[in-house]
Amino acid sequence: MASDTVVLEVRTAYRNLIKAAQQYKLQLKAIRVAQQRFKETFLLMQYRRVSSRRVLDAQRDLFNAQNNATQALANYTVATRDTEVLGVRPDGMWEKRGMMNEGQWTMGDGR
Repeated sequence: MASDTVVLEVRTAYRNLIKAAQQYKLQLKAIRVAQQRFKETFLLMQYRRVSSRRVLDAQRDLFNAQNNATQALANYTVATRDTEVLGVRPDGMWEKRGMMNEGQWTMGDGR
């Protein structure tokens, strides 16, 4: 029963890591799109084709995209940390390692 719990924790941590990485990549794309929109809108404002309100909206969207990317990076960092606290004992079984025992961690091959 305990091994089932460990397997579930490992799978969940791995899924969270993959999800966080994908979310971060998506947010980076959103930043590029928002940057391009801001740049184009600013140019249009210089030629008096759009109002300053549209430029401010584009700038707000860029800031939101940057904030979302920062949050996604923080989530990825947490997910990475969560996978690092899972280790393999010399007998090949997974174990959850506490942050206090960090210096005592061993590799799966007994190192």
